[in-house]
Amino acid sequence: MKVAVLGEGITGKAVKERLALESGYELVQPEEADLVVTSPGIPPKNFPKVKAPIISEIELAYQFLKDVKLIAVTGTNGKTTTTTLISKILDCPAAGNIGLPLISIKEKNLKYISVEVSSYQLEAIDKFKPFISVILNVTPDHLERHGSMEEYAQAKARIFMNQNQDDYVVFNANDLLLQKVVKNAKCNKVPIYPEKPLQQNILAVKAVAKICGVPLEKVEKILKEFKGVEHRLEEVAEFEGIKIINDSKATNPESTMVALDAIARPIILIAGGRDKNTPLEELANLMKVKIKHLILLGEAKDRFAKAFKNVTQSEVKDMEEAVDISFKKAKKGDVILLSPACASFDMFKNFEERGKVFKELVLKYIQKL
Repeated sequence: MKVAVLGEGITGKAVKERLALESGYELVQPEEADLVVTSPGIPPKNFPKVKAPIISEIELAYQFLKDVKLIAVTGTNGKTTTTTLISKILDCPAAGNIGLPLISIKEKNLKYISVEVSSYQLEAIDKFKPFISVILNVTPDHLERHGSMEEYAQAKARIFMNQNQDDYVVFNANDLLLQKVVKNAKCNKVPIYPEKPLQQNILAVKAVAKICGVPLEKVEKILKEFKGVEHRLEEVAEFEGIKIINDSKATNPESTMVALDAIARPIILIAGGRDKNTPLEELANLMKVKIKHLILLGEAKDRFAKAFKNVTQSEVKDMEEAVDISFKKAKKGDVILLSPACASFDMFKNFEERGKVFKELVLKYIQKL
């Protein structure tokens, strides 16, 4: 089969590497292809005009993994933590949007794979069918690509479009938009009712564990020992009574609100980056209660400065200046929190690089004192 691969990033390279190991595939240009495999960063409007079907990497990977039960996790926030916990509880690999492309998993005789999937990846599936799909939430994000909240929710809902009565969808029943889209699911519906945002991860994991027959004692032990994932409410250091937390993975306001709710101490917040033009009213109301000082950087800082005008704030040119001012503003008992509520692409390659730079600057600052 002649296959074209769109994109030269992690996904595109992984697809090419896998096809090189399989027999019967030849890499060609899109106009010559029998099949085109796209990368999540390429929106459908930019797909080449070809007769060949265009599928995502997770769809191609599924063709190689039909004997494996996939636990696929999606949602605006909480995907990585939930995917990681499921992999620990089921003693299985974690793959997908979490960092390791699903197509890269070659192990034989796997029973489960825990897969983080984004709306971008779900746009170009055809037969992809998880054993359990998990939808944590749908809040404003990626609207520049999907157009509206309804279209965004429908993209997420594609996760269960091929599931049947032998499969399950675990969903946050407190999310009214999710309630609406899940009505069309033909599989077993398992609602969860988190009282706080961070509870959704735990309740979803427990629901998956119950379906898979994992003893509750094992689940509780893993949850108790779990240290979290990098760049998500990650404790970097504590210096002279000041706690420093890296939440670089907070790329939208809702994720930052989760972080603010999780912290009881006064907060020096570093926020801003590539603006997604998401609503800021709820975050502004929470900031008035939780934020001692706000430090803004990146392309969003002007809009954020106006939206959060009731909070004492500073504007900075880069992360180094942000860290410097945060330490000068903080006192014993405070928390310095990087939780940008924005994408990172105006100043960094990705949120991982942003978090890494923040942590390095924090440790460098502490060592100087």
